Amino acid sequence: MYEKIKRNFIENFVNKDGSFKNGTQTAYTISLYFELIDEETANKSFQFIIEDIETRDWHISTGFIGLTYLFPVLTKFDRSDIAYKLLLNESFPSWINMLNNGATTMWERWNGWTPDKGFFDPLMNSFNHTSLGVIGEWFYSGIGGIIPEEPGFKKMIIKPSLGGGLNYAKVSYFSIYGKIISEWKIEDEKFSLKVRIPVNTSAKVLIPKIADNKNISRPYKTELVDENEGYFIFEVGSGDYNFVYNI
Repeated sequence: MYEKIKRNFIENFVNKDGSFKNGTQTAYTISLYFELIDEETANKSFQFIIEDIETRDWHISTGFIGLTYLFPVLTKFDRSDIAYKLLLNESFPSWINMLNNGATTMWERWNGWTPDKGFFDPLMNSFNHTSLGVIGEWFYSGIGGIIPEEPGFKKMIIKPSLGGGLNYAKVSYFSIYGKIISEWKIEDEKFSLKVRIPVNTSAKVLIPKIADNKNISRPYKTELVDENEGYFIFEVGSGDYNFVYNI
């Protein structure tokens, strides 16, 4: 059924250059997240998201459904730099813009209150809402990099996304197998990543390549299995690990 839906979707909505016949940030994002496009076309389609975000001066144009998947897709395609740009943007619409306008809770709407128009229609203007709060999930899966490779975190990926001027982050998640921890730090020209992998699980740990240096101080019972342009990839079983390398 999936293959049939995918084939029909491509035939009816996707142009040869990877653009959509009715392309929005949400349309591209959901299609890429649920892999409704083949890999070659997906890379082309992803560029249209980037172009649209840049055209809007690094702003989001999705509703809450598209927003749920936008940041994971940016991370999947190794463009967490853009995710940080969106997160830290201070002009409307943005999270920091809400904060600068007095928000102490998560609003339902970007324009729940604006300096020129005041409060939006109270019939649809909650000031304690979950819709825009999906960014919180990305703090765990993006900044901390805790990602399930299999449902339930039997196998997982630890892939922290650096950027945004951050030099330290620590996140934890209580899975059904136990507590998962990802804690990274940039200090004294060194990058370190501490992880905790619960009993009866395993993980691929991806160490960001901040510098061209393979001399990683790695813990006992870890194996460097692969590397790509952006990461060194290790496989580990359950336990506590601390990876360090000079930058």
